[in-house]
Amino acid sequence: MIGKHALLSASSSHRWLACPPSARLCENYEDTGSEYAQQGTDAHSLCEHKLKLSLSMETSDPTDGLSFYDEEMEELSEKDFLNPEETIELYGLSRRKFYRLLKEKKKNGFTALYGSHRLVIRKEFEKYLDGNPEEREALKNGSRKNKGEA
Repeated sequence: MIGKHALLSASSSHRWLACPPSARLCENYEDTGSEYAQQGTDAHSLCEHKLKLSLSMETSDPTDGLSFYDEEMEELSEKDFLNPEETIELYGLSRRKFYRLLKEKKKNGFTALYGSHRLVIRKEFEKYLDGNPEEREALKNGSRKNKGEA
């Protein structure tokens, strides 16, 4: 589903950043799109569907209606985001300790918000764990110390 483009869309930012009046001037021309734009729209639709699935939100599988759906798009759309419960299960973490970590470190670099839902960015969380091996172990085995303890 292709809708009306935003006045200051990301895809045309190269133009309107260099020449701000061009944004209004381009409103007078029809957006004809391209195969590349349609492929991007299809990829976004598939990723949105998978994101909603991971959040247990109502969604319908768009693959039958996608013009450019193929194995490569499917692979690229695999989950880079996990909800907290999936993260706990995948990494074998203590639920209580993981939620405490999320509460203590709201600006941690490995979470993102989608509406009111907090998602874990898989690769960033793995980097966090790799850079904090004590934290990784503590989240699993219960040895994490409270703030102020030696």
